[in-house]
Amino acid sequence: MPLPYARKARLDVLLARLETPFGLRLQQAFARIAATLDRSVVVHRSVLDQSDPRLFARRVRESAADGLILYCEEHTPPPCARSPAPPRAACP
Repeated sequence: MPLPYARKARLDVLLARLETPFGLRLQQAFARIAATLDRSVVVHRSVLDQSDPRLFARRVRESAADGLILYCEEHTPPPCARSPAPPRAACP
């Protein structure tokens, strides 16, 4: 008989595309960690273009994971996102 269904815990790891030694070590570390976890935990690693903060924001919003690890550079929001009542024409 088949085993009963057991839901797996899903972890999304979103990393900026980093060509630095630290970025490479970070990516390798997540690969090693994922290999040591129990089969009930699934780790999805994605490397995204760090020059597009909207892409990161969309992936965070759309994630259905149980946990989310995000590593990227901090981007300052445009002035229209920081003001209390921005005019619509000022924001793209």
